[in-house]
Formats: sequence, C-alpha cells, structure tokens
Amino acid sequence: MARVEVEQADLVIVGPGSLYTSIMPNLLVEDITQAIKAARGRKVYVCNVATQPGETDGYKARDHVRTLQEHFGKNLFDYVVINDRVVPMPPEWHVDSLGGGPEALAGLGVRVITADVVEEKRPTRHNPQKLAQVLLSLVPGQG
Repeated sequence: MARVEVEQADLVIVGPGSLYTSIMPNLLVEDITQAIKAARGRKVYVCNVATQPGETDGYKARDHVRTLQEHFGKNLFDYVVINDRVVPMPPEWHVDSLGGGPEALAGLGVRVITADVVEEKRPTRHNPQKLAQVLLSLVPGQG
C-alpha cells in the first residue's frame, strides 16, 4: 500500500538527515527506491546545511548527490535543495564545504534549488518554515 502512495505523491522528499546512517539505509529497502523512481511527482533530495562530523567531513553537496547516484542510480531525484546562507557554525561542523549552486552539480542530471533554509539559532539544522516554503513551491499548482 505505501508503495502506491509514494508513486502517486505530488512531491517525494528525502532528507535532510545523516547521509550514511539515516538517508541511505531507508533507500536500501528496494521497494522504497523503486517507488521513488516510479513516482509521478517531483522527487527532491534536501541536502544538509552542514557537514556532519565523522560522517561527511569534507563533503560538498555534489558529493552527497554522487554518493546517492552511485548506489541508487541517476534517476532517483529531480531536484536538490541546498542552503545558500552561511552562518557561524560550531567548529566541528563545516558549512562552507557544502557550497555550490547549479554549476557545482552540473552534469549530475538534477535541478539545483538554492535558498536560505538554515536555522539561525541552531545553524546545523534547517529552519522548518523556510524549508517548507521552498518545498511547497515545487508542488504543482502551489508555487
């Protein structure tokens, strides 16, 4: 039943979350990945606003997308949302290494949406309202 619901969704959102310990384990469930690929709606990957210590140190947004494509194929996501506002981070987190606009992901077959989606008071997290506005703009008839 859940597969049909994913396939009929207007918008499928994956992320934000830890790339290797939250995002990829869920996508390893074959029915989930197949349902996302078959979905009629837009498919969006929300990239983290900062690298995660011990997991994605030194990763750029391009590295997140390439890792997902290497494991699940190039046709999993139509869009990638990347934060474009740098705010001071705790020293163990690095926001500047995520960087990149459309040119940073050129050739990967995804459309890049850059927006200020960071939570100022908790700069390692997304601001739910800002992120919701970006995502709602991708729903047909909403944006």
